[in-house]
Amino acid sequence: MLKIYNNHNHNHNHNSHNCNHYDYLPVNKLVAVVEINDETDAIPLCQSLLLGGVNAIEVTLRTPQALAAVHRIAAAGLPISLGVGTIIGVQDLRAAQAAGGQFFVSPMSSLSFLESCTTHLGIEQHRLIPGVATATEAMVAYECGFKVLKFFPAESSGGSAWLQSVAGPLPHIRFMPTGGIRESMLKEYAAIDTVAAIGGTWIAPTADINAKNWSAIVNKASLACHIIESL
Repeated sequence: MLKIYNNHNHNHNHNSHNCNHYDYLPVNKLVAVVEINDETDAIPLCQSLLLGGVNAIEVTLRTPQALAAVHRIAAAGLPISLGVGTIIGVQDLRAAQAAGGQFFVSPMSSLSFLESCTTHLGIEQHRLIPGVATATEAMVAYECGFKVLKFFPAESSGGSAWLQSVAGPLPHIRFMPTGGIRESMLKEYAAIDTVAAIGGTWIAPTADINAKNWSAIVNKASLACHIIESL
């Protein structure tokens, strides 16, 4: 049975290791990573995710209408945590902020990028989740003040096995694995203590969004939530 706007609307993270600053991350750890080609799809997409129990979205800046879609979602005031992905420079960050994004996700973590973003964000630094693929990159980003990092591309960089292996020496760093993750892998990722969130395109595939196949997205979101709740 579907739960409408489940009881996790406020996105308070129950993991004591996570700083309260990261309360934009969902309790059920699910973040739908999406590509929106038509800005008018933004609201029905979010409504479908919420209906299925997923209350966090990362709109990637991979399409011309992405920022317009972010603006629509922000203006609608839906109970969804609104992230903007594919941030590869401060200019992207500014544009994403102006559109109404609440948190920002990058596939990269070069020192110059981290420093310029830190300068720009100031006390809101925690709203950026930079991307790493190695333990060294993770340590550098952490030392720059970033406590939650995107592990990307997750599957081709070692997957859940990599996260488990670095959890020993780096238990203080939290990760949001994204890239190549499928529904069948959800349990193994969600069971890792250092995983703060899981980004996935399988929840709302671009083909379903383009076809306005909202019921399919509701079902995928609902199934993902059910898997998480069964842990």
